[in-house]
Amino acid sequence: MSAPSGITATDVTAANRRLYDAMALNYEQMDGRRSPALAAWLRTRLMDLRRRTPNGRMLDLGAGSGFVSRCAKGIFDRRIGMDVSSQILEANR
Repeated sequence: MSAPSGITATDVTAANRRLYDAMALNYEQMDGRRSPALAAWLRTRLMDLRRRTPNGRMLDLGAGSGFVSRCAKGIFDRRIGMDVSSQILEANR
């Protein structure tokens, strides 16, 4: 699927940044997919991944609210989250 004529990848990135900057303070509530059951499932997957990761570091691209990184606390020695929205990262530091 291609973007409409005249819209570039840079335009899409900028639009995503504006959206997530605007949602930064309320992302978790607006998204609504986070639950204790999802966190437990994810922690199990992360523990399996950690067993296969010799350096104990995790890079979360598109980190958003930091849900994955929070679930990885105590599993990975170092967790780094990156996101196109600096506002959402700051709000969920």
